[in-house]
Amino acid sequence: MMFENGINDTEENENNFNWPKRRRRNIFSTLDSESESVENDAENTNCNITWISENFMPQIHIFSTRNSGIKKKLPRSSSILDYFELFFSEELVQYIADETNNYRAQKSNDSRRTLLFFALSLLMTRNKKLTIQEYWLKDKYLRSNIFAEIMTKDRYLSLLSTIHFTHDSGHTDDRLVKIRDVVNMFRKSFNDAFHPFQDLCIDESLMLYKGRLSFRQYIPSKRNRFGIKSFMLCDCKTGCVQDVIVYCGRSTTIESAARGIGKSGAIVLSLLRPFLGNGHTIYLNNFYSSPGLFNLLHNNSINACGTVSKRRQGMPKFEKHLKKGEVCFGSSNSLLAMKWLDKKEVYKLQLCIRQILQPCLDVEDYRVLLSLYVLLIT
Repeated sequence: MMFENGINDTEENENNFNWPKRRRRNIFSTLDSESESVENDAENTNCNITWISENFMPQIHIFSTRNSGIKKKLPRSSSILDYFELFFSEELVQYIADETNNYRAQKSNDSRRTLLFFALSLLMTRNKKLTIQEYWLKDKYLRSNIFAEIMTKDRYLSLLSTIHFTHDSGHTDDRLVKIRDVVNMFRKSFNDAFHPFQDLCIDESLMLYKGRLSFRQYIPSKRNRFGIKSFMLCDCKTGCVQDVIVYCGRSTTIESAARGIGKSGAIVLSLLRPFLGNGHTIYLNNFYSSPGLFNLLHNNSINACGTVSKRRQGMPKFEKHLKKGEVCFGSSNSLLAMKWLDKKEVYKLQLCIRQILQPCLDVEDYRVLLSLYVLLIT
């Protein structure tokens, strides 16, 4: 039907129709979450510290390396598989095999086949092809005989489609419920297999993942940029992972009874719980560091060092204007706070180095301070 102005009624209805808007998926950015966490922690951290500009003499906690290293004594003739089984235990493999059988409602899978399945999956990361089916090609130019010798293609694809890590536990708010038991087993095996040396560090790790996931993170400074973020406690000397917390957004559960240190401080205490009182030295960045957390670590016989945000509650106010390369400091009973000016201001907290220089240092004095610091931690 045509109106006087020449507009068709069907065209008018189409123009007035409210088409549904496409829902945009939000990807969390760690940079935004870090800045928000620093401000929130500054409000939640209660620490009244008196800062003075005098020589600083720290109380360094002593660490014994007697028990450091691999806990299980392996002979010199041990193979790579023996070390692999320290972390990927037979108990874990059997658990995955049982859960897969329960999900498939049949007993056709055992621990040996499950272990072979993971072995082929790890081998695929070193011998990359375009599709999974190409690993079983019979073409003499493209074939890889080892895959067909270990497992048939149909069996591998069947296990890949039915591999299961937990039983159906019903409705829960835990976003890692499908792999929670396996993650806890890995965390236990990390701690049971290796005892760390003195120096530890906590930082974020991003595992590449581009699929659909509600807590997928975007970190532009990382190589992968998109993936699953984890907080890892690692041994500085060997690089061994001691513990890990998978970040699931605001629903991430952190086991810590301490209050007044914020969420980032609770992450540190949760990861360091088995090592409190042993005299370890932990290195942190400004996402975790705060005067309240460092005092708590000092009371639990842990040395700490790291950069810190000047917005943290309890930080001293350095009102002196510095020139490039100069350093000023303030100390308390157990803490040393430093401010260094390069291209921008850098703030640092530490428990394990003494300050015997002047309150305001030039570039040469700061190099001496760094050399003293290296001597103390090595």
